[in-house]
Amino acid sequence: MKLFDAPFPVKRQAPVMSEAARTFFKALLIAVLVGVIVLGGVLLFTSAYDKQKSRSELAAIEQLNNEGQKLFNAGDLTAALERFNAAYQKGRGSVVGDTARHNMVIVYNRLGLRAFEPKDYRQAEDFWFKAHDLEPDNGDVNHNL
Repeated sequence: MKLFDAPFPVKRQAPVMSEAARTFFKALLIAVLVGVIVLGGVLLFTSAYDKQKSRSELAAIEQLNNEGQKLFNAGDLTAALERFNAAYQKGRGSVVGDTARHNMVIVYNRLGLRAFEPKDYRQAEDFWFKAHDLEPDNGDVNHNL
């Protein structure tokens, strides 16, 4: 029977896709799925790594703040100021960084008061201006200036 002799289209007897093509597309689908799973795992790992890194940085800044607090309470204002400054530099834009900045203002204000008592007005004013630069709305600093 010829193709043109039939009054209607003749069905093809062979499959639309060969067995080799089916195998190729199955392998391609499996490779894509494995790739998506691996990519998802990598993205989840990097996200967890970044979160842990951020947490550890914040913990280090909090540790500097705590050390500064202990030094401040012990009366070593210069060493406390160094710790608070290090915490502030590392934590800018974060809550713990703002806490360190506020602690620096307190230390500068206290240093200004210590310099003011023996009438070292220039040094006291320098400390208070440093505090004012960090926190312009601080009432204690503004009162002392």
